[in-house]
Amino acid sequence: MTFMTYLVLTLIEHFKGQRSVYAVLHLLNGKRSSQTIQDGFLFAVHPFFGVLKSLSRSRIEAIYAALLQQGYVIQNEKDRVEVTARGQRALREHRDRFWLSPHLSGWYSDEIAQLFWQRLSLLVQSVSHLMYHDNRFIPVINAPAVHTWLKSFLHHYRREHLAKALLSELEQLCQRLDEREALLLVHKMSGKHLSGLTFLQLAEALAHDEAEMQINFQATLHHIVNELREQGELFPILKQLIVAADKKALTASTYQTLLLLKQGKTIPDIAKERRLKCSTIQDHIVEIAFFDPAFPVTQYVPKTTYEAICEALKHVKTRRLADIKRQLPDAIDYFHIRLVLTREKGGD
Repeated sequence: MTFMTYLVLTLIEHFKGQRSVYAVLHLLNGKRSSQTIQDGFLFAVHPFFGVLKSLSRSRIEAIYAALLQQGYVIQNEKDRVEVTARGQRALREHRDRFWLSPHLSGWYSDEIAQLFWQRLSLLVQSVSHLMYHDNRFIPVINAPAVHTWLKSFLHHYRREHLAKALLSELEQLCQRLDEREALLLVHKMSGKHLSGLTFLQLAEALAHDEAEMQINFQATLHHIVNELREQGELFPILKQLIVAADKKALTASTYQTLLLLKQGKTIPDIAKERRLKCSTIQDHIVEIAFFDPAFPVTQYVPKTTYEAICEALKHVKTRRLADIKRQLPDAIDYFHIRLVLTREKGGD
């Protein structure tokens, strides 16, 4: 069994036979659809959101075909898939063989972590070269916005002081990471006379799978971002690398809807102003409700409707919207059901 086979099988198991293998693909790709976001929270797989954006449809179909052939999964109805008893045994047998970090936080941290890494890797490379009075080198990051940030950042420090402080903070940070996480972080950095390793090179050096290195490196970044959020006063240099990026993990379009909701505007008002469908604004509201536990769901779902949906949830064996809808009066729509599910995530 490969790491990717183990990962896909693990996520299929999380979906409890209620989704197709493409739900796994959309989750790992970070597809910003209402269904994928909803599934992330309902099935507790949101840490994996967007952590393997390079995964292709053909690749996951090949993995799925292999899982079927090995008898690890079956297609139970339509295109939904579930793990067999044999597959569950395989998961238990291989659990200690593969590295899947508990620090993955794709939904909450990935966008922040990616910008943090761009800033950190370019900062380390630049300081390393500046200490040798070398101003001419090929930057590891090409993003203009990151270059602009770096120029402004460097303007506030003397190079010797910055180099010493940055090294001290990185050493202290590595002590807070798992040993393998610290190795990943250090080996990915570039500097004077030193190039960061690719994920394939890391896989060969550390005897792991390439995708295993890629996902766990992202988990390492998520771990670091969390440490800087909670203990930022200990890292005065590094904490500045996440300040500007630390925003609500909503899509840009959903965030615009949130701002209009805070102005007291209705769904039809927002749809008209933004030239979007009302159903799109409803998707945004569901996304906001999943992210913010304090969001007033009852503002959009009448009390009697909420209670009826909760009662229906007691009698269905799945969290499929169509199955729940069949238990309810026609007047209760999918928007109501989805909003209630943001608060009633209990599972089966």
